[in-house]
Amino acid sequence: MPIRNLWRALPVLLASTLWPASTALADEGARPRPAFTGPLDALNPTALPPGVWVIEPYLSWNRGNGSFDDHRRYHHASPASRQWGLALPIQYGITRNLSLHLILSAADRQAPGSPGVRAGDSIVRLLYQLTHPDPQRSLPVISLTLAQAIPSGRYQHLQASAVDGMGSGSRNTVLGINTQTYFWLPQDHVLRLRANLYWTVLAPLTGLRGHTAWNTPADFDGSLRVGRQASLDVAGEYTLKGPWVLVGEVIYSRFMPTRLYRNPPGRDRQRFGGAPGGDSLVLAPAIEYNWNAWIGLIAGVEFTATGRNSSHRITPQIALNMVF
Repeated sequence: MPIRNLWRALPVLLASTLWPASTALADEGARPRPAFTGPLDALNPTALPPGVWVIEPYLSWNRGNGSFDDHRRYHHASPASRQWGLALPIQYGITRNLSLHLILSAADRQAPGSPGVRAGDSIVRLLYQLTHPDPQRSLPVISLTLAQAIPSGRYQHLQASAVDGMGSGSRNTVLGINTQTYFWLPQDHVLRLRANLYWTVLAPLTGLRGHTAWNTPADFDGSLRVGRQASLDVAGEYTLKGPWVLVGEVIYSRFMPTRLYRNPPGRDRQRFGGAPGGDSLVLAPAIEYNWNAWIGLIAGVEFTATGRNSSHRITPQIALNMVF
């Protein structure tokens, strides 16, 4: 799926959500909305009220079983890589339309020589809400996001093994368009649909020294440019009986090659290596239990269905969503 087709996909998704939601809302009026925790990945496009916090710690177990080659053929890896992961998204409402997000991470690789739990990369993101739903007009929520990757995880000056590296060195800036709408279905079931489109708008060079997460030698002196990426994330949440909600999510990502350069003394920068471009299709089924609108639990698993020049991973995870 070329990147240009992702641009075409968003209007189709928006159009598919507008008309049915308009009909349902016109019939139901200002019907109360049930409590949702939110999918494992798809961002909530609604800005938080001023002064409100949302904290949602994630605990995950990541198993890397192998990889897909340039022809989408799967190759098993032995032994498989294993890693415990912790992510901590923190959101804060600044104004009616503007929220600030901070995502912290840490991991513990289950491998010989691993130093234990270490901090990973971080993300700072601003969300600006463009539309506010009105039951009489039935507009979806639409927002823009601007995210900055911060290489807070260690990615250079590593030991001889790269197993103690927890960061990528990426300083990419990502722009997103995020949408959400509701469908009222028979027998009092509700479907909440989200569609998020992201693409990298800035991918600067990052300096690298010594052993790095990109398997460079001890005397390496050069730079890295992490490939630009575009992704489309579509998720639905379907209410069951009581506080239970069934979640389905599909994430398609296409990424450009990552390039490594070396700086030989007295010579121009030279291409050293990197990683090829490719894509991946990830599925993420889950289930939620929501005590109320302020606290909910979600548990599910992300797994790579197919890809090209990408890893195959299975990641069970659980998260607790808390509103303050």
